[in-house]
Amino acid sequence: MHTIFTSHKFSLENCPPNLKTNLDKWRDFNPSYNFKYYDDDELHEWMETQTNKLIHSFFLKLNSGAGKADLFRICRLFYQGGIWIDADLPAFDINKQKSDFSQCLDDNKGIIVRNRKCDNPRYTLIASLPNNKLFEELIKLINQHILYALKNKQQHITTIHITGPFVLHKLLTSKYDLSDIKELKLNYTYDFDDSNFIYINDIVPERDNYVDENTYPGYQQDLQFMNVIQHNRLSCVKKT
Repeated sequence: MHTIFTSHKFSLENCPPNLKTNLDKWRDFNPSYNFKYYDDDELHEWMETQTNKLIHSFFLKLNSGAGKADLFRICRLFYQGGIWIDADLPAFDINKQKSDFSQCLDDNKGIIVRNRKCDNPRYTLIASLPNNKLFEELIKLINQHILYALKNKQQHITTIHITGPFVLHKLLTSKYDLSDIKELKLNYTYDFDDSNFIYINDIVPERDNYVDENTYPGYQQDLQFMNVIQHNRLSCVKKT
């Protein structure tokens, strides 16, 4: 049985109410999958105990929670496999949207999902079996970007370019000699060294706009609950 996993700052007991409802729905809607939630403490412990010292050292250089969650998801996918979903993504029944999702993952070793609103691969929903070379290479590239950001602190480099989806896009366009990530073929199994993955069309239920499609009901109220001012994904590495 595959495992859906996600993370957030708070323990389940202390989650903002609407986030807690969304997480409960993910579990309830998907009984054929295991469900694992990592709070910040569990995420840090996992990175320390399940990755190597080099990767963990790069993880500790990250300053933002978003950056740490980015690196964590990719490491968890590589070392243990699973189905990553952003905690903010509105819960849905995966098998209802794609009845053969689990078999597709077994057959193709990895699943990258197109974001219909952006026409590029999602970072909010991504799946793999363990030891997929795609994610091993992605970890290496993220670490290179962290080093670059540390050496070029005068440049305002955003998290999305250091640990986020643009790093995945960069890896794929380089690997397959694409001029644009939008050239990635749908429903095509790509070889990646001795691993592979398939790029599938979006299975996130469609909504009228990007925000509703990608954030659960009550998300803005939860930001107020957490006393968080929403920013773009800004600088990500510690200035040490």
